[in-house]
Amino acid sequence: MGLSIITSPVELWKFGTHERASRLTPLMLFSVAQGDGVAIRFSTPRRQGAVAGYSVTAGKTLILTRVVYRIPTAASSWSFGYTDSDRGFANAADGANPVELDDATPSGRGAFAALTAQTVYDFSCYYEIPAGKFPRIVHPASGQIFAHMFFGHEV
Repeated sequence: MGLSIITSPVELWKFGTHERASRLTPLMLFSVAQGDGVAIRFSTPRRQGAVAGYSVTAGKTLILTRVVYRIPTAASSWSFGYTDSDRGFANAADGANPVELDDATPSGRGAFAALTAQTVYDFSCYYEIPAGKFPRIVHPASGQIFAHMFFGHEV
């Protein structure tokens, strides 16, 4: 009994599709973006209440396991990756050294689609983003407001 008081038992938990043998602090990032009908836009998710985009902690890897999003325009899609710099919300310029994580084209046509307008989509995923990088969303010129929530943790 004394040992169980000193060390907590291993707890299996599920956060999205990634299971861990030890519990970590869940991380939730938010992003919104708006296309202007002319140019592709780039956005960096941020923590709630933060004024700057989220950068992965030094020496850690951010593992994103779930994404929830809504798009007001049917048959629209977006893609996900990371870059070396914070793009803010709906920036016309991409960041330095962009990396696409879903094999999408730089035009913003990606793996995440909305077949029906104003529908909340909830997907399990597994993306690893290295230390010092900023998660990045690419959305097409025709897009309207995109609301995104990303769930994951750093290891």
